[in-house]
Amino acid sequence: QQKIDTKDDLNRYTLITATSDGEQSWGPSQGGSFDSPVNKNKKLTGSFFTQSFFEFLEMHGGHFEPAFRDARNFTITKVAREVSRGEAKPVTQTPRLNPPMPIGDPSNIYN
Repeated sequence: QQKIDTKDDLNRYTLITATSDGEQSWGPSQGGSFDSPVNKNKKLTGSFFTQSFFEFLEMHGGHFEPAFRDARNFTITKVAREVSRGEAKPVTQTPRLNPPMPIGDPSNIYN
């Protein structure tokens, strides 16, 4: 049986953002809500990405990557369908996940 050294894992971090460069984070209009992508009987308030991410995180038993993937896809589609409607130029919101990097890594995530 292979022993896994968790020290390296504990000294790493993953950075997620709700948007890509130059984008805004979207949600329902002020005071509004939207249906949970996981439970249609549940209403969510707040940003599409943040709220859906926590819904998917619970659905996936705390597994980060599938929760991010599903929340990202939900957000991209939701913004394209609901926010872009009627706009002259399409509105986008593309959440990003930057891979784990060791703490103190001098590299720039934007390079």
